[in-house]
Amino acid sequence: MEWRADHRSTCEYHHPPLSRIALAWGPYLAGARSNSSENMAEEGRAILRYGGLYWRNLTFARAGIRPFYWLAC
Repeated sequence: MEWRADHRSTCEYHHPPLSRIALAWGPYLAGARSNSSENMAEEGRAILRYGGLYWRNLTFARAGIRPFYWLAC
């Protein structure tokens, strides 16, 4: 979400960003935005809880991973 909003990624360098970008598209298109928290866990919880619609945001995030699942199958 940080990369989508600010065009930078400072949270985690251990994993490739493609899957994290795919996860962020659903909630981003639903209106959730990054709060630029230093703590990655707090940032994720804030994005999923955006607008009080946790399950909707979680479903959108999981939908971003679905193409990778289909490809792997």
